[in-house]
Amino acid sequence: MKCHEVIIENPVFCLPEDNAVQAARLMRRAHVGSIPVVTDETRRELIGVISARDLALKVLGESRDASRTTVYDVMTSAVVACRDEDDIVECGPGHRGA
Repeated sequence: MKCHEVIIENPVFCLPEDNAVQAARLMRRAHVGSIPVVTDETRRELIGVISARDLALKVLGESRDASRTTVYDVMTSAVVACRDEDDIVECGPGHRGA
């Protein structure tokens, strides 16, 4: 199976300057547990991912003010991306995408 068979072509995304509240509300509306973080709305270059776990541990767990905590401050920046034609098995745990 190839990556293009399982990807969402136009996923919801966050910007690094969005706050944690905005990210959580977007996750709720989209029924997802993680959201890509991109440089800007035009280029959409992937720079990280924000997950519900990030919000729970890094915002709630550290008693941060969610409305003043940016996505950039709590996102996971070590991301691996795959290309459309990459084999899905090659992109799984223990493998590195292109």
